[in-house]
Amino acid sequence: MTGGDFGNPLVSIVIPCFNRADYLGQTSSSALDQTYAPIEVIVVDDGSTDASARVAAEYPVRSIRRQNTASRLSDRSSATSAAVRGSAALLVAPSDVRERRSRFAN
Repeated sequence: MTGGDFGNPLVSIVIPCFNRADYLGQTSSSALDQTYAPIEVIVVDDGSTDASARVAAEYPVRSIRRQNTASRLSDRSSATSAAVRGSAALLVAPSDVRERRSRFAN
């Protein structure tokens, strides 16, 4: 999806991921359920060894898989910058789902 000159600008929702298959599905669903349009959802996988890649493939998201290196943080930044096509970007971590669950568990 791309933003038109006369409509709302495209917003990129970036989900950085490293071994977060247990939360990635719910995070992806939440991002895709936004009412704002147009959006693109991008999963930047930093070389996960769990089922993160399989979970990402179950959703209509763009998935970028990176090798896990010693400079993982700078790699994630460059992957994110290269992936974003929107006028605005929002980073959403799968761990945000875990924190939200524990806050509202009572």
